Amino acid sequence: MESSALSKILRGKRMISLKMHYRLGERLGLSESQLKAFVASSIPNPPLPLYAPMASEVFEVISDWYHHAILELTKTKSFKNDPKWIARKLDISSNQARIAVERLIQVGLLSRQGKILSSQNSTLHHDLKAAAFRQLQEQILELSAKALREIPIEQRDQSSMTMAIDPRLLPKARELIKKFRRQLCKLLQEGSSVDEVYQLSVSLFPLTRLQKK
Repeated sequence: MESSALSKILRGKRMISLKMHYRLGERLGLSESQLKAFVASSIPNPPLPLYAPMASEVFEVISDWYHHAILELTKTKSFKNDPKWIARKLDISSNQARIAVERLIQVGLLSRQGKILSSQNSTLHHDLKAAAFRQLQEQILELSAKALREIPIEQRDQSSMTMAIDPRLLPKARELIKKFRRQLCKLLQEGSSVDEVYQLSVSLFPLTRLQKK
């Protein structure tokens, strides 16, 4: 490395690429665990996982909440490729579980590998005004109300905040909420015992009658 480049790095004038982090760590004789810690500590804001968009046509086919729950359920340690087991785990019928799995395979979000199902990483990318999207959100609100009644407080977190706002800042608020969702997902999936599926629902809506613009 040229001395001028090294000087800029040491003075914080130049960023180091991920590849360079590994090269420097190896030259310093770091062990594998030390190298990982060095890379993690040297990057102040590691990028969040990429989310592949889902077509609107696909979303309309799998708009019921349990399709998305099954996708996440395949990532748990105890997952079993069995409609009856899936049904018991999600409190749905075996027929619903069986049909949902077949739909997910047909649209390419699940693939069979021997007797095990594995899911692809994806995100919803659709018209927020679509009926299918409204249906999913209504189902999620109903599940949230059920959890409020039936799930112990130690196993959930449901809270709210009432605030006076400047509506012109709503686009920035939506971006902040999206970033928060993805950061929280990344945090909760980093554990060594991923064995449950949770639903995060963040609702930001007006209580006052909106003024006509």
